Amino acid sequence: MRLADYLGKQLKSDEMIDLLEAHALEVVYHFDHFHEGAPDEYRITDASAGFEMLRDESQKVRTVFCYVSAEGGISAIEPAIVGVPFLHSIAEVEATGRTMECEFSSKEGIEFLGRELSWAKLTFGARAWHYEFENAALRKITLMEGWSAP
Repeated sequence: MRLADYLGKQLKSDEMIDLLEAHALEVVYHFDHFHEGAPDEYRITDASAGFEMLRDESQKVRTVFCYVSAEGGISAIEPAIVGVPFLHSIAEVEATGRTMECEFSSKEGIEFLGRELSWAKLTFGARAWHYEFENAALRKITLMEGWSAP
């Protein structure tokens, strides 16, 4: 399976158990210990393979971060395991959106902590592919399910 195929999968599904056992991965549980009303979260990180999975309080995979370049102790991901195309510019994301007849949105020139970031997103109903760029280079692809933010 590719990472995109894990969206919506339950933590205890056969596919997830196989992934966890094959890569000796741990599930880290985060709960709202500050009583701020934040939902529980389950995180799986495979730093050597270049991805992180977030699960919601119902233990379903909702977000997969795919690191295109190494960052914070996480290696760069192998494109073949992601399951979505690597698009290297906002123009490529927009063109792909037109071809796939899905919703496209983007924002360019975001200054953040001395960095220049941009993003482009393709939305397919309840799923989305979010491409993040730093200084015009593809930095991260985030796969999402059940995401409603613009």
